[in-house]
Amino acid sequence: MRIYSRGTLKRFWIKYPESKDQLLAWYDIISKNEYKNSNEIKIVFGSADYVKNGKIVFNICGNKYRLIVKINYTKHLVFVLFVDTHKEYDKIDVTEL
Repeated sequence: MRIYSRGTLKRFWIKYPESKDQLLAWYDIISKNEYKNSNEIKIVFGSADYVKNGKIVFNICGNKYRLIVKINYTKHLVFVLFVDTHKEYDKIDVTEL
């Protein structure tokens, strides 16, 4: 899978260094595989939640942070839509991203 954008993740882990290892691990796993649907993602990331329209929410650092991506399974593309604290996640409507 091709991920857009690692830069967004990097800016986040610079601000929250304790997230770096888990974000890099997530990036490594996602980028080295080609998933056909959200069920395949859920097998690898058991706590991931499918929202709708290809959006998936990942818990980072024991749910301290949230990562939301949109996946185009046919083109093998992953778009980072949101990465922030759980507190900031609670303020947004994921369906509006």
